[in-house]
Amino acid sequence: MTGPQKFSLSLLISAVVFAGFAVWSYAGLYTTIETSFFRGRVEESVYKQVKDTDQAVAAYIAALEKDLAAFFAQDFLVNTYRINQAGEDIVARKSAIETLRQQYSINSIRMFDLAGALHESTRLTDIKEQTPAKSIEWVARSDLQSEVPLESILISDASNRAVRWLMDEGSNQLIFSVPVIDASQVVYGTGVV
Repeated sequence: MTGPQKFSLSLLISAVVFAGFAVWSYAGLYTTIETSFFRGRVEESVYKQVKDTDQAVAAYIAALEKDLAAFFAQDFLVNTYRINQAGEDIVARKSAIETLRQQYSINSIRMFDLAGALHESTRLTDIKEQTPAKSIEWVARSDLQSEVPLESILISDASNRAVRWLMDEGSNQLIFSVPVIDASQVVYGTGVV
């Protein structure tokens, strides 16, 4: 084979290969190769992020459940259900509730008795009347504004001692239902956070 024939054959093969790659590229086959090459790593990365997020959320909820159970077992919070509350209990309760709200970015805290009557709340809409002497009359249960039905979160019997939580999909928030238990293991009501 002569030099010009070799050159012509080489040029012909190059043109055919180039045309093949051009058709392959135009048909979108390169993206298929790229997608299949990167897809495994992307899926693995997303799965790892979801798994890490799930573990972080589970750890946060477990810590919050533990802290809320300990919080609502404090004497000054249990004393909320007494008719005559000591002034230092009221001050300690207000301070502790505000600290908890800041620590966990909590929107509101409510305390109900076993019958469902409201005894404490951080929501201004729950106050029916407040006297100059700082005495507060709470709104009746039937008039309360709640994201979820109160029946689904209130503890109605003293045998239920577990911290429960549910997701309010409307406001995209977690709502915790915590039994208020004193030192002698008597259940007084429910703390709703």
